[in-house]
Amino acid sequence: MEILVCVKRVPDTSENEIEMNSAGNDIERDDLVYSVNEWDNYAVEEAIQIRDKVGGSVTVITVGDDESEEVLRREMAMGADNGLLLCDDAFEHSDGKGIATLLKAAVEKGNYDLILTGAQADGGAAQVGGMLAAMLDYPYASLVNKIEVDGGKLKVGREIEGGNQEMNAIELPCVLSIQTGINEPRYVGI
Repeated sequence: MEILVCVKRVPDTSENEIEMNSAGNDIERDDLVYSVNEWDNYAVEEAIQIRDKVGGSVTVITVGDDESEEVLRREMAMGADNGLLLCDDAFEHSDGKGIATLLKAAVEKGNYDLILTGAQADGGAAQVGGMLAAMLDYPYASLVNKIEVDGGKLKVGREIEGGNQEMNAIELPCVLSIQTGINEPRYVGI
């Protein structure tokens, strides 16, 4: 199975004191420590576990500047096979739709069976996965906390009200947004 996992470099909230910028429209980004988005780590771990069970490869992709390469290297150290960095000054300040459009172009150049995103990133809008699926016309499930491979389909689970588990079948290729807690991401040494 060919799996693409979308990852993002975000400010590490445990390592930074977050303050608003002088314009009051963003955080002050000078001197921040960055890391991979927490939800994306769960998506990468799930992709690696699926690959280890059924074969194939895991490619991680990010849209960002040259410094975003560190996120790809970390996820490859975790076990991803390949990394793609989409980097251009024109991409700076892209909104969710812009990021989804860039990712769509990359997906169309590959041959991916499964595309995973984290459930949300630093903006908290949780929109890129759903927009990417809509642009590709692929089935989509959000807040996924369980995946079982079943031939050319997946069985995906989501926690619903009352702590109950909802299970659904979804055809491949598809896009899934992964919830924290689906697994325990492996530790990556320096």
